[in-house]
Amino acid sequence: MENFNNIIREHQDKIYRLVFSLVRNESAADEIVQNTFILAYKNIKKFRHQSSLSTWLSRIAINNTRNHYRKRKFFSLFYNNDDESPVEIEDISQNIEKDVERNAIMKKVQNAIDSLPSRQKEVFIMKHIQGMGIAHISEILEISTGSVKANIFKSVRNMRKNLGGIDEL
Repeated sequence: MENFNNIIREHQDKIYRLVFSLVRNESAADEIVQNTFILAYKNIKKFRHQSSLSTWLSRIAINNTRNHYRKRKFFSLFYNNDDESPVEIEDISQNIEKDVERNAIMKKVQNAIDSLPSRQKEVFIMKHIQGMGIAHISEILEISTGSVKANIFKSVRNMRKNLGGIDEL
């Protein structure tokens, strides 16, 4: 158990950042990360060392995030609940006008990311927000590097199309 606590301490922040960048909701991210480590603990004996522990945990987190979206989509058929809106970005700038403008741009960027198909969204966030390499993304998502590159290209093209009027980017 002590060894697994070390694993949690070492990987929790990275997994949280990955999940939060996908769901942008603190409570959902906390729940998904908790479920990720519970599943990892239950299945640690199944870890085959074919990839790094970080990659394995990231893969579990991505799958849990997908399950979260499936559940949310299912329940949204029965309930109209808009509680999980994108998190506003905190800004420490003193210039209110620039803050408002920056927040408007970030909201447009968040909406553009949210409008991407799920695979493109995952790849875009992992590449451009998390800073992961193509090979690492390929390993985590269990898709070819060519597929990763194609999804990066498509996601960037869609982002440009959706953000057409934003010159500041």
